[in-house]
Amino acid sequence: LNERSVLLEGCGVYSGGTRVRLELRHVPNFSIFPGQIVAVEGHNPSGHCLVVERVHSSAPAPMTRPNRKEKSNNSSDVKENSDNNSTRCKASSLPLSVVMAAGPFTCSEDVEYEPLRDLLKYAVQQHADLVVLLGPFVDTEHPAVKTGALDVTFEDLFANTVRAAVEAACDERPTLKVVLVPSVRDAHLDMVFPQPTLETHDFEAMPDQVLGVANPSSLMCNEFMIGLSTHDVLKHLSGNEACVSDVKGDDRLARLANHLVSQRSFYPLYPPPIGAALDTSLSHALTMANTPDILLVPSDLSPFAKVLPVNSPAPATAIDTPGNASEQTEDSIMETPQPMDTSCTTKSVQDVGSVLCINPGRLTKGASAGTFVHLHVSAPNAEDVEAQCNQISKRTRVEIVRI
Repeated sequence: LNERSVLLEGCGVYSGGTRVRLELRHVPNFSIFPGQIVAVEGHNPSGHCLVVERVHSSAPAPMTRPNRKEKSNNSSDVKENSDNNSTRCKASSLPLSVVMAAGPFTCSEDVEYEPLRDLLKYAVQQHADLVVLLGPFVDTEHPAVKTGALDVTFEDLFANTVRAAVEAACDERPTLKVVLVPSVRDAHLDMVFPQPTLETHDFEAMPDQVLGVANPSSLMCNEFMIGLSTHDVLKHLSGNEACVSDVKGDDRLARLANHLVSQRSFYPLYPPPIGAALDTSLSHALTMANTPDILLVPSDLSPFAKVLPVNSPAPATAIDTPGNASEQTEDSIMETPQPMDTSCTTKSVQDVGSVLCINPGRLTKGASAGTFVHLHVSAPNAEDVEAQCNQISKRTRVEIVRI
């Protein structure tokens, strides 16, 4: 796709799906990709080419609102937002420690899952309240899986390694909660996106500690929402985006992530690349009914943490350099964007706050160690919860840690 090959297709109801070519040479800034929903201003002097003056592509969904009447004294009150449309949540009076990691969880040289055990050991030692594990767990790209060298079934490999490691961590720290998110690269699960819930009924004696969710899905965690998807949508968008910008130092990674928020979709690209396994009959499951406070999008691209102003396509800056946990300093903590209107007195799309978007990287990269993310979320001021709504980035410290 480039600026000379863009067609605008109207909706079937009002224009019968008619297409017209767009002339974008007079637009100083735009970022477009196949399947993007836009509104275009311009004129059509010839009847076959629309000379564009302005492109509108940002229409984020409203964000969740804190319920001041409900309070939680638990450090982590987690539940799946099954209908993707809940706007009620509890405000916790305690800080929250969250560890997030994306697979593969074992090196390409073996299937011992040593990095996963090290990650869970770190979470227990750091007194984490919540661990979010994003697949693949049994990676179809692993050499032993691709060549059929395993002497056990994929299901047994998951049970003997991943499930065993999670159960051991939960036994060691009874207050720990673990969320498991499937991936289309999981050999023991259905290869379709959107993906059904990862079943956790086989986890012994810990129904309140281990939660399996769908891919994508939204989680209510205390007073804020986490949106997550294991599909590498950022990489897919990167290969299909056409962008022209006169902004010096334009942040490409944040711009790609902002497409998900502005399009209200966990996967706004269409048609998808080969291998995406997208089932369009389930496209409703990709919709963001509410804009999440934290958007977790693991990718093969460089790890990052970005603050995205929801009411603007222009991204802010954040950290993108991983390091050891012991080497993290205040200088490596995510920077917040320029001051915004945080009064939160209206549900208007123009005043919905900001989104903390995170790519934790991969826990392993071939035979090498990878990265994961550790979030430290401070509790909101009990007397001023509503004034801090949807500004979780201002009370969150992000560490990108090398395993």
